[in-house]
Amino acid sequence: MRRPSSTVLGLLLCLPLLAQVPCENGFAGPYPCHNVDLMAFMGLGQLGTTTSVADLWGWTDPLNGREYALVGTRTGTSFVDITDPTAPVLVGILPAHDNVSNLWRDVDVSGNWCFVGSEAGGHGLQVFDLTRLRNVTTPPATFTE
Repeated sequence: MRRPSSTVLGLLLCLPLLAQVPCENGFAGPYPCHNVDLMAFMGLGQLGTTTSVADLWGWTDPLNGREYALVGTRTGTSFVDITDPTAPVLVGILPAHDNVSNLWRDVDVSGNWCFVGSEAGGHGLQVFDLTRLRNVTTPPATFTE
């Protein structure tokens, strides 16, 4: 069996840095896919967490048309501007209530409001006005409840 060259291994390790990877034969790079191309990749650190993510939702600002991914992590909720899908930008993070870590964080949207729930004791329901994302001039911002 022939071992891959260091050039091939280097390219595979750099894959997350590449912009677009088409879905071919059920894979976009190393990721399984079905009729969905990989436009960009953000690692956990780029989302403001080091552990894991649990939920993903989307919101389009009705005023300016900007598109956002709302990502529930173990430590809070990350807001990512995906208007240019090949260059996502972490706009800000809403930390978990009382900085409680959890196994999952569920994110949902109604109108311009984001609702965040968790199984963590004492977490309650976080309610976030998504129009606050418009005012971030130096990302990433840390939001308060």
